[in-house]
Amino acid sequence: MLDAHHLALVKTFLSKIKPMSAAFDQEYVKMLNGKNVKKGKTKYDIALQVKDDIAKFKKKHGCSRMVMLWCGSTEVFMKTHEVHATPETFEAAMKENHPAMR
Repeated sequence: MLDAHHLALVKTFLSKIKPMSAAFDQEYVKMLNGKNVKKGKTKYDIALQVKDDIAKFKKKHGCSRMVMLWCGSTEVFMKTHEVHATPETFEAAMKENHPAMR
């Protein structure tokens, strides 16, 4: 956690940053809500938007490679299901909004 004085030191820099929309699902984080979120019919649609954001960022900034960090909140507990077994079944479940994908 940062104290207010830490944030004050970088306020000018941080205020110039425009955040990308989030891949956010209220089912995972009950106590948070946000307005700057991606919309899509399926989780797969939202995943494609995230991929597009990454590609645009890489091109805009001329990156030859990038490092990704997960900064999301702790999710709710999910039981393992057969749709999590392979990348193919996971992708198919995202496309159909399978209940095991919440």
